[in-house]
Amino acid sequence: MSKSILKNSILPEWKEADEIVHHVWLGRITDNEPARRRNITEVMCISKEPKVDLQREGFRNAPDIDATIFTLGSNNETDMLSVFSEVCDSIDETLREGQGVLVCDVGGGVAALAAYIMKKHKLCMPEAMTAITRARLKRAKPTFLPSQRIIDMLHNDFYQSQLEMWQACDYDIYENVILNPGEPREKWVVQRVAGSSAIEKKTDDVVPPPTRPDEGFPQILKEPHRLSTIEEVEDEARRLSTIREE
Repeated sequence: MSKSILKNSILPEWKEADEIVHHVWLGRITDNEPARRRNITEVMCISKEPKVDLQREGFRNAPDIDATIFTLGSNNETDMLSVFSEVCDSIDETLREGQGVLVCDVGGGVAALAAYIMKKHKLCMPEAMTAITRARLKRAKPTFLPSQRIIDMLHNDFYQSQLEMWQACDYDIYENVILNPGEPREKWVVQRVAGSSAIEKKTDDVVPPPTRPDEGFPQILKEPHRLSTIEEVEDEARRLSTIREE
């Protein structure tokens, strides 16, 4: 018996999680039943102790819900770009099977989901973080205030720098590599490693890919900048909510 993604189903609001993009959720799984009712069959946890965090969040092993875990080391020991790549592949595989995914917002979960959105919709980091933040506008009682875990992500320089590297590599670490990642971003040199067509370019020459209206994302700022404070995120969420209403 195959599963299919729920469509046009009227379900009570899930207070612990938000649907960020179609059938991809971010939040906590305090009970398996809300996830099951939304046809979520994969719960993803990216942290230093993912098994412990899953249990703490409320996840219970079940035959119809798989747990996919990524164990992180300390900030300077973790290759987040490889994690981003594996997370993207795992989410896409689950969606192709007609099922949904919940990404736990502990540890590197918010950053990993941002990486997925960046690759899927060709967005830069501030655009992806704004997309995550504005998900709460879809609630029955909308709120502009992001969760504390999203705020923590916005204040984490390591995750932000990893997401900037992810974009500089054009979301594919097997095709592109930064030759001097220890340098400031504006001095990064990206080399394409695909066969004999290897080329080098400075990140200053990399133009952020345009947003695609057909994917449901409204036009974001023409000159993306790091959303370094929660006030900037809230302002952008309000701006987007005005666009949605229009």
